[in-house]
Amino acid sequence: MQFDIEKNKLLSKDTMYSYIEFIKKIRQDMPDKTWFAMDDDDVIMKRFQEKTAFVYTAKESETGRLAGIFMVTVPGLSEENLGHDLGFSEEDLLKSVHMDTAVILPDYRGNGLQARLMEKAEADCIRQGYAYLLCTIHPENRFSLQNARKLGYQIVKTTFKYGGLPRNILCKTL
Repeated sequence: MQFDIEKNKLLSKDTMYSYIEFIKKIRQDMPDKTWFAMDDDDVIMKRFQEKTAFVYTAKESETGRLAGIFMVTVPGLSEENLGHDLGFSEEDLLKSVHMDTAVILPDYRGNGLQARLMEKAEADCIRQGYAYLLCTIHPENRFSLQNARKLGYQIVKTTFKYGGLPRNILCKTL
């Protein structure tokens, strides 16, 4: 099966809301919802309007069907920047991005789409001069942990985030 992986630019509000609904649907069908913490719609929309978030999609080449979404956020100096958890300097906080949200429809899992989406986003982050790629993954989510570790991410801290949920914080230094 072939997939087109691309960064989506100039997204309309309707498209963004359809992506948010796509993410919610996948989360709803997860057996353990603590594995996936999702911001509310308004926060996500604000990030896109302020250009502090970007979305990448994987679509089945033949049909154009959306198979997966990956979002990257640029937290800057905000308190949500995971670099604060790691003791980053202000300079390093500004060089950090969050490899934020990865969701793949069940029909398409096993095709390496999460890794391919992350690789596409990483290439853009390198071109933009970022030095630290950060993400959180539930300690029991072996699938996402395996994908991230294959791409060179290392667990640097285990803590509680998002209202008390256990999370590994992973970092990849570029």
